[in-house]
Amino acid sequence: MGPQRIGANLNTRVPETDSLLENALVVTLDKEIRIQAPPDRVFAWVGTLVRHPRWMPGTLAAYPTVPGDLRRGSRLHLTLEALGLRFESEAETLLWEPGRAFGWRQRVGDLARHEARFEVTPDGSGGSRVRARIDVELPFVLPRLATEAEIAAELSGKLDRGLLNLRDLAEGRPIGAGGVAGLRWARVSG
Repeated sequence: MGPQRIGANLNTRVPETDSLLENALVVTLDKEIRIQAPPDRVFAWVGTLVRHPRWMPGTLAAYPTVPGDLRRGSRLHLTLEALGLRFESEAETLLWEPGRAFGWRQRVGDLARHEARFEVTPDGSGGSRVRARIDVELPFVLPRLATEAEIAAELSGKLDRGLLNLRDLAEGRPIGAGGVAGLRWARVSG
């Protein structure tokens, strides 16, 4: 087997008319990684929200508001950290396909908008491909605390590390044991 790769598209833009907040910054991350573990083992990490803080940097807490209730329409609580700031978010599960896909959208919270989607598919050789898409609209005050490039780089780096951590855990290794060999850095456009 060759080196593992994270493929990525990173788009950042200051929205004009579709922004919820004037002067907010929108960051969209769309990345993929190949994992040498079957989809059910990978989804056991992706689809178990309380396990997200273990593998996703910046996720301090994540859980359904009704314990054990994870399905389409479930309410979720997320506590996230970025740029040294803490963000609380109440979200709703919009995508729930057990063993395959999980996604949510913020309903109320400190971010102007927060959506996430994880899809796990077989790669044809007994392993899996994981695609992660994160859309975040940051409050107008954040672009004044950091540049657009700094915000995008931090969020992209956290997602890169999260996918590499997920790979290590699903492949049965300690976090960091798989290294970053074959990591393809995100491209910024927009």
